[in-house]
Amino acid sequence: MNILLTGANGFLGGKITKRIIEYTDFDVIAVVSSHEKVKEMCKREGVDQNRVHFLSNEDFLKEYDVIIYSVYPHIFIKWIEMYQDSLKPGTVIMDVIGIKGWVINNLMKIIRDDIDY
Repeated sequence: MNILLTGANGFLGGKITKRIIEYTDFDVIAVVSSHEKVKEMCKREGVDQNRVHFLSNEDFLKEYDVIIYSVYPHIFIKWIEMYQDSLKPGTVIMDVIGIKGWVINNLMKIIRDDIDY
C-alpha cells in the first residue's frame, strides 16, 4: 500500500510516520516543503530515512491509495480544491487536524463523489 502523508515534518505527522514505519511494512511518502525537513523529522523521531520519501509534486498523487493530512484546516481545504483532480478514484483521505465540524462542512462542498473522506 502507498501512504502519502502531508505535514510529515510536524509533531503529529512525525508521530504518524514513526508508527507506520514501526508497525507496518509500508513506506511513507512525505509531502513537505523541503527534503531537509524530512531528514529533521526522521532524526527527531528515530525513523529509518530509507523508508520515508520526499515528494512535492502533485503529478504523483494518482499513485496513492491513502492520504493522511496533518496540516492546518484552512490549508487542507485549499489543498483539496487545488489537487483533487490529481487523485485517483477511490482514494481515501484521512485527517488528524481535530477541527471536524469546520473541515467537514467545507470539504463536503467541494470534494468529488469518488473520493472517500
